[in-house]
Amino acid sequence: MKKWPPSLAAAIFALAALSLSPWGRSFPLNDDWTYALPVKNLLAHKGLRLYDTFHTQLLQTAWGWLCGVPSGFSFGALTLSTLCLGTAAVWLFSRLLLRLELEPPAALLGAFCLAFNPLFFVLSFTFMTEIPYLFMLLLSVYLFTARSAESRRSLWGASLGAAGATLIRPTGILLPPGLLPGLPGGPGRKLRGLLVLWLPALAALACWWFWLRSVDATQVSGAASGIHSEAFRYWSRPLLLLAETLRRLASGAVLCGLFLLPFSVFFISRPGFFSGLRGDRRALPAAAAVIILCGIYVLLAGRAPLPGAGNYIYRTGLGYVTIYGYSFKASGILGSGSFWPLVSALSVLSAGVLAAEFSRLKDLPAPVRSCLLVFALQFGFVLAAPRFFDRYLLYALVPALIAACAAARPFYFSVPVLAAAGALALFSWAGTGDYLAWNAAKWEAAYRSAGHGIAPADVAGGFDYDAWHNYEKRMAQLKQESAASFVGEWGWQDLPSKKAVVVFSPPPGLEGGVLERVAYRTPLAPFSRGSVYLIKLPARAAADAKSGT
Repeated sequence: MKKWPPSLAAAIFALAALSLSPWGRSFPLNDDWTYALPVKNLLAHKGLRLYDTFHTQLLQTAWGWLCGVPSGFSFGALTLSTLCLGTAAVWLFSRLLLRLELEPPAALLGAFCLAFNPLFFVLSFTFMTEIPYLFMLLLSVYLFTARSAESRRSLWGASLGAAGATLIRPTGILLPPGLLPGLPGGPGRKLRGLLVLWLPALAALACWWFWLRSVDATQVSGAASGIHSEAFRYWSRPLLLLAETLRRLASGAVLCGLFLLPFSVFFISRPGFFSGLRGDRRALPAAAAVIILCGIYVLLAGRAPLPGAGNYIYRTGLGYVTIYGYSFKASGILGSGSFWPLVSALSVLSAGVLAAEFSRLKDLPAPVRSCLLVFALQFGFVLAAPRFFDRYLLYALVPALIAACAAARPFYFSVPVLAAAGALALFSWAGTGDYLAWNAAKWEAAYRSAGHGIAPADVAGGFDYDAWHNYEKRMAQLKQESAASFVGEWGWQDLPSKKAVVVFSPPPGLEGGVLERVAYRTPLAPFSRGSVYLIKLPARAAADAKSGT
């Protein structure tokens, strides 16, 4: 496979990303305004202030600042900064698969499936923490697997990588324990190696905590205490915790079945797959259990496999939908009644096939076990959290791809495998292009309000739009008016005061208030156009916008 090295996946990813003109993004997406504001303030010489105290994000903020120094603050520069880390993450993953002595053709497909995973691809166009954090995790694991039995240089490199991950998300401190199986020697030597890996990460976390306490963080303290209370309530109800964990596992298995469909196609097309199941006491029960669990979940959900509120994978495309009427959004084949039931059925079957193949893996080398444990700890933490979003499945995707590459021996490409990989890439590329297109139209529609005598800040354009215009100003105002510790997570919003709203379709009763219609082209529906509408809200009706934003 020298002609097509696994690192080729990174080059294909970069070319596909550049084809969507990421430098042209001039608006936040979902929550990345939270992480963009510190960069903007730093570049404006206003000092460092964080707006999400659950993520350390210091290293990410420094990276965004560095990328913004040449030309000043812009979301285009922040997008390119994330895409650089995304490309590097794909390259690191391809090299890691080779270092784990997996077959080069399988490593190429594994890296390709990471690069064009819908979650990974669309998040690479944001300034969210997932891609930078995943890059640091992969960097640390890659450096760790590079070490020889007596090398401390690579060990310290992995340690600094873990510290870097901790300075993006505090869960980076879970990385060193995952590397324990790969440490050589007896218990004493393993303990010393673990301390080398762990101490920088712990020191980084401690420095962040003391720094946070030394600055004025009261603007987010109310939201933090509210989320802490939510977590304690969730963990204090064991039956709810168990049921919700099973639901998340089932929905995650369905989505991972979709994400690894090219590997499932390979396994099924391998001679003797079905005949081998009949006599296998581990593979057949594993496949049956996963198919039954996932099948029940899909039947109960009655729709596409969606893990929870706030997903990046919708029935109408990719990316978090922030405005009213998403069911009316132009979505091409994704909006047909048969598309998602078919995809769900294929995903359930794929999950069962993967379970059968994974059950046959045994006697894995220590480096492979370390990699699997690192990401298992990461996924286990978010799995137990009170809030779960489909983007967290990235931490399950990496070990699943490693296991799939290990199970695919000997591996060879075939037309069905290439077709499945191509379909996955097309879905990710078109869905991301659609996400960027309708958000650009949303912001254009909101800014057209100025021509109708309405200030852009008085438009309800989704929480990302509202936060970018009003968050700092509203929180400062609330801090002066009352104790900030009582400001809830969404207490900064002032939706009843809005004078206009941006929607995909005018709500009943407001059709006559349409001020602007902005059409946009989307790769999901190349032969038609989507539209968003700017609607003037009548007196006292602005509060109704809350349900759509």
